[in-house]
Amino acid sequence: MTAKQIVHGLRCSATYRGDPVCDGCPYLVTEPVPESIRGLTKKDTWDSCDVDRIALDAAELIEELAAMAPRWIPVAERLPEDRSDVLVVAYWHERWGVYMGWCAPERAEWSVHIGIGDRNDTAVTHWMPLPEAPKED
Repeated sequence: MTAKQIVHGLRCSATYRGDPVCDGCPYLVTEPVPESIRGLTKKDTWDSCDVDRIALDAAELIEELAAMAPRWIPVAERLPEDRSDVLVVAYWHERWGVYMGWCAPERAEWSVHIGIGDRNDTAVTHWMPLPEAPKED
């Protein structure tokens, strides 16, 4: 299922079946009414929402999105592969901060943009790739 279909199913499951939000819901199923209550409902079938399937699909989508989310990478785990700018967590001038910097991975040496110039005497503990640049309209 796509993210849009999962969101549609979640909205549908939270409403009464007659609500237009359920139109086209991929999780809407028609099931037979149990024999024991057919006389009360005067129906042979009824519509219901496959909430178990919605929950499983939503959990899978959340896991996929979480894996794609940027995260701080400890320098002990790995270094950036090229010398492109990244965000860094660094200690400089008696304080921790988040700065832009780049690393020469072959020497494990960092150059951090501090605001008054680039410094290589900072203690970098974590880094993260820069997000995508905004798209112009």
